[in-house]
Amino acid sequence: MTAYMRKKGITKELQIKIKKYLEYALTEESLIKANDDTIKSILSGSLRNELINQVYGTMLGTNSLLSKIFELSFLSKVTSIIQERFYSPEDVVCLVSSNNFL
Repeated sequence: MTAYMRKKGITKELQIKIKKYLEYALTEESLIKANDDTIKSILSGSLRNELINQVYGTMLGTNSLLSKIFELSFLSKVTSIIQERFYSPEDVVCLVSSNNFL
């Protein structure tokens, strides 16, 4: 990999970022995520939905703010549209400028 990046003229700074990302991506947590996706892909649709509902439903239901605002039946329906995303520690997920506030 290092030879490839050198051959392509990738800066040392970017090489370091890429290496750090790959180290992070290969941690135990990401392996658990990969196993999670594998398990979900093997299950039938109804079992997959039941699993997702229980995992995310528990997460949403135990959030005190969400459980005060929304009924459990609504939170249960929301679990079907939740999508997990994988980001590295240095990724900017959302950047909000203070000029955007009224």
